[in-house]
This record gives sequence, structure tokens and C-alpha cells, in this order.
Amino acid sequence: MGERHEGAMMCVVEGIEIRVGDVKRDAALIRSLDTSFETGTILDVQADRRAFRLIERTIEPPLSKTFDLGRLDAAHEWERVWLALDGDQAIGVIATQHEMWNLRVTIWHLYVNSSHRRRGIGRRLLDTALSAAREAGARTAWLERQT
Repeated sequence: MGERHEGAMMCVVEGIEIRVGDVKRDAALIRSLDTSFETGTILDVQADRRAFRLIERTIEPPLSKTFDLGRLDAAHEWERVWLALDGDQAIGVIATQHEMWNLRVTIWHLYVNSSHRRRGIGRRLLDTALSAAREAGARTAWLERQT
């Protein structure tokens, strides 16, 4: 196991640093992220009068997509930001908005570079953001997944 240092919203585990981001200061790092994905399965929705089920289905050829980060000046989407860094290279980001009126945090963006996926970095970004949201009084989190 690697070293772990925790401080004011910064954590380093196995050489990967998770730190609070600043959209203006870190715009180039955020824009450098790989927002693409590929999948060979999709979920079909089967509904009847009382319920629905998600049925996984294999697709050929696989679906590939790259997401647009949108406008980094969209304050609601980029209210709170954490970056995952491998040295001076951005390898992941999560951006949230805390909605005080309903005690909910909305996760607007969560990306990890394909070269660093399946290593727990997305989980660490999510845990960091959810912990901060709980400390700020959020009781629920909302995340929408699109393909």
C-alpha cells in the first residue's frame, strides 16, 4: 500500500493526489481530461403496470462516446471541484453543486482518464465529494448517467 497524507481537502494515496480544484486556475487541467468511454452493453427498460426492470443487452459494435465538459464558467455545474492528479497531469475530476433548499448535492461531472480507470480513482473522487457534501449538510446525492 502506498503512502497516505490527508490535510485540508487534499489526499495522496499511491502517488495519486486528490485536491480541491479551482475552475479558473485549473481550466487547462480540466480540459485535458479524457471524457470518452466505450461500452459493449446497454440497459433496456422493461415496464409493466406496476414496475420496471433493467435488462442488460450486449451490442455490436460497441458504443463509443466523448462527453463535452460544457462551459467551465457555468457556476452551478462547477460550484465545488476536486481533481485527481498523477504528478502534474490531471487524471480525473468531479464537480458538484450543493442545493441547500433540499439538502441535496448534484454531481454534474465525474471523469477519469482511460489510462487510469479501474484503479479506484473515480471512487476516491466520489467519496471525497460526498464527504464534503455531508459536512455541508447534504442528506442525498443525485447523479444522472447518460450514454
